[in-house]
Amino acid sequence: MKLKLPGIPVYIKTGIIMLVMCMGVYSASGQKPFFRNIKMPDEFQQTSISCLYQDDNRFMWIGTSKGLYQFNGTDFVFFPGPDKQTAMQVSSLFMTPDHVLWIGTRKGNIYQLENDSLHLFNPEEGNPKVAVTGFAMDKKGNLWFSTYGEGVYYYDGKHLHNFNTDDGLTDNSCYTVTADKKDRMWVATDEGISVCSLNKDKKIIHNINSSQGLPDNIVLSLTADLTGMWAGMQDAGICKVDLETFKILAPNASAKWAYGPVNNIVTGDGWLWLSTEQNGIISIETAAGNFNDKYTTADNLNISRISSLYSDKQGNYWIASGSQLFLSLGSNLLYFTVFDRTMGENINSVLADRKGNIWFSSEGQLFCLDTKSGKTNETKIPFKKHTHIISLYEDDIGYIWAGTFGNGLFCIDVEHKRTKLFSEPDGLSNGNILSITGKGEQMWLATLGGAYKCEIKGDPFHKGSQVEFINYGDQNFPGNNYIYSVFIDSHKRVWFATDGKGISMLQNGRVTNFDKADGLKSSIIYSVTEDSDGGIWFSTSNAGLYRFNGKSFLNYSLESGLSDINITGLVADKNHHLLIVHNNGMDVLDTRNNTFIYYTSGIGMLDINPDLNVCTIDNQHNAWIGTQNGLIRLQIPKDISGLQPSLQLKMITVFEGKKNHLGTEVFSYTENYLSFHFNALWYIAPALVKYQIKLEGYDRGWIDTRNNQVTYSNLPPGHYTFKVRSAIKGDFSASVVKSYTFSIEEPFWKTYWFIFLSVSVLALLVYSFLNFRLNALKQRDALAREKIIVQFQTLRSQVNPHFLFNSFSTLISIIDEDKQVAIEYVEKLSQFFRDILEYREKDLIPLSEELKLIDTYIYLQKKRYCENLQLHIGVSEASLSSLIPPMVLQMLVENAIKHNVVSVEKPLSVKIYTDKKHIFIANNLQPKKVNEPSTGIGLANIRNRYNLLGFGEITIDASGGSFIVKLPIISPEK
Repeated sequence: MKLKLPGIPVYIKTGIIMLVMCMGVYSASGQKPFFRNIKMPDEFQQTSISCLYQDDNRFMWIGTSKGLYQFNGTDFVFFPGPDKQTAMQVSSLFMTPDHVLWIGTRKGNIYQLENDSLHLFNPEEGNPKVAVTGFAMDKKGNLWFSTYGEGVYYYDGKHLHNFNTDDGLTDNSCYTVTADKKDRMWVATDEGISVCSLNKDKKIIHNINSSQGLPDNIVLSLTADLTGMWAGMQDAGICKVDLETFKILAPNASAKWAYGPVNNIVTGDGWLWLSTEQNGIISIETAAGNFNDKYTTADNLNISRISSLYSDKQGNYWIASGSQLFLSLGSNLLYFTVFDRTMGENINSVLADRKGNIWFSSEGQLFCLDTKSGKTNETKIPFKKHTHIISLYEDDIGYIWAGTFGNGLFCIDVEHKRTKLFSEPDGLSNGNILSITGKGEQMWLATLGGAYKCEIKGDPFHKGSQVEFINYGDQNFPGNNYIYSVFIDSHKRVWFATDGKGISMLQNGRVTNFDKADGLKSSIIYSVTEDSDGGIWFSTSNAGLYRFNGKSFLNYSLESGLSDINITGLVADKNHHLLIVHNNGMDVLDTRNNTFIYYTSGIGMLDINPDLNVCTIDNQHNAWIGTQNGLIRLQIPKDISGLQPSLQLKMITVFEGKKNHLGTEVFSYTENYLSFHFNALWYIAPALVKYQIKLEGYDRGWIDTRNNQVTYSNLPPGHYTFKVRSAIKGDFSASVVKSYTFSIEEPFWKTYWFIFLSVSVLALLVYSFLNFRLNALKQRDALAREKIIVQFQTLRSQVNPHFLFNSFSTLISIIDEDKQVAIEYVEKLSQFFRDILEYREKDLIPLSEELKLIDTYIYLQKKRYCENLQLHIGVSEASLSSLIPPMVLQMLVENAIKHNVVSVEKPLSVKIYTDKKHIFIANNLQPKKVNEPSTGIGLANIRNRYNLLGFGEITIDASGGSFIVKLPIISPEK
């Protein structure tokens, strides 16, 4: 149980106690914003900040007298400029829609930064010779920039065009240029304001100066809002120029301006911040134009001299003072610490009434802060030393009800300055009232003695009125009468937050209790509220937050995004936001999409240590929180989704190189070492940002990391999608996912075309081999057939009856003449047939062997034809070792004898001779008149054998009286 209240005696006398109002009225001049000092690199001590800018990717750019810096909330990256010998003195910054950062300098040079590459802008007309003071862009895409000495220029993508005094500009010394919603360019000069526009390239200028009512002709800054243009001046403060009528309105705060030149103006929700040269920041309330406060210090550092003031896209306000940089939420988050006769310490209760006033109690006193005038009234309560107000409530009449710690319940009529006490004699047996709520004539009180239902009939201050207290104690909440808070929801159900018995609900006279058995991890409940969608929320002492949807409880813990599970206060606004108060600050939860924003140490808030249920929301949707050191006012943003970390996939590199491959969809198989660089920019507390990454096609699931870079090495070929998401404190349920799809090519030897070609070539090789093999087999079979035919024909020819008859006839005649010759003849005949049988199985034999066979054959034939048959051999010694199919020459000699006349008158001469490539066999051509029948097989067989063996063609020449057959020589190497 957390109660920082002193114990006091539980007694009070009954009666009517008159209310006495304090006569003193004082302003709440103790309001101050929160500032966080950004730790700068040591090198910043030697420079000064001149301008600030945030690009579309939410990176902050800091222009200095030394060069340009990029800041992502953690790290600074320095861009010194192309000429490293001379500092690039930055004076203005702007990013165009094509993500090119334009950099103006004091010397007039303009630079462009694109993809981290910095180069000089070099138009045909040349750069200005004076300082470039501001940039803006119109809807046609023309880039405008102001200069101090040459007027204002616009660049149409090809050429520079100038507006100066010759065209009607008030002065060539210009401080800034700003676009309005009508696409006109407002230029602040030393002689007023010039509103420039183009109509078919025709220059149109409307001037505003003192003759039109401008308080000061030297205009230093311009800032547009929805209805007008705010102008900051040299000596007259600020004024607003109506966009439609150009009517000038000077706010009350400028009536007696004494704060010097206004160099920057930023707008907030109902307020302005102005930066001055010597008086720090001036805060102005825009509705009435009243002065709010002046801020000259931050974290004990002097910020009276401000060089640049800038509001970013995440609701942050940046203040540059010399070499220092500060971050603030502006007047959206203020701390009120000094009030009338109190420092606002130990605030025990707080209430926003229907008029927008803020009531709070502190150290036994009750105060009312008039938020319109900024003044504080003290309401004195009798028995001040013993009366500590710990709860406040406003009823439908407008009476303020104040619950005390031990002294009962006060009803305060502010208008008529009266009060009335209700205590034990009135039926309120327990005077320790921790919480009050109600609707109509019914109120509910949470006390340390159970809950009380208060029925009010009539005006409590009139006689005859009736106020009845009905106690809901042990009979309703068994074993525990300690009730921290009570709440009535939109369905008229009454909820009770108990100490140790969970949460109880009263509906239609029946009480339902919910505790650990129903899924609650903690039975100590501090606060109850209802969001704009009807969800009921509970805060606990040590288990975070619960949401009840009518059936079950959903828990929110540190893992869900809470900063602290010990929640002291809970209140909902009408824009589906839930304010969660804890010791170290506040969390704001969007109850529809479960996104958080945080107001803690990141914006300079430390250890506010609030009491229980000391928070409220006023009729302007501002949250007020009572702390140990004063009141905090928070303007809850209408939409916190735009204030979430801005996630950007910044760069993809290969092998940790510097080239950005973002946009490349296909990488080669050698580019498979990829690094992904990303940033989720959230400047309030960058250390709270966490990431989850996943490479679909490679990773199995999301991977948690705090690094803003991840590298995948040796990725195999395939299709991938890299995904990254960011969240504050690690709850990624509502995170936006950035994805990038790419592929890594297969190596060429794994591609379909290469595999198809390889398979085709292999198939062709296999087919060719098989075809070659088949042809070889066919050739072998054909050769075998030819060989068999040759053998058959040879045998048949040699055993031809005519041959045998002639041979035997010759033998008989020889026997009668010379037996020894007959024996020799028989031996030769036997040798001839033996050679035939031996050679018929061979494909090739040496030419010398074939000539021996021819010699035997001629010997046998010459016994018949004698000298009428002549054989002449002219074969070279070298050709004897060459090869020849067996029986070829024998068959050709046989054909010569067979088809030609062999006689004394016509002897037959057969010649066998060679050259380097051929064997020739020739005979004189003397055909028989009656030729022997021929089958034609002999020559055809010889031709086929040579073809099948692959040794070329034979040729036959029968011209010139000779019959010549030319056979290719077959070398032994073949």
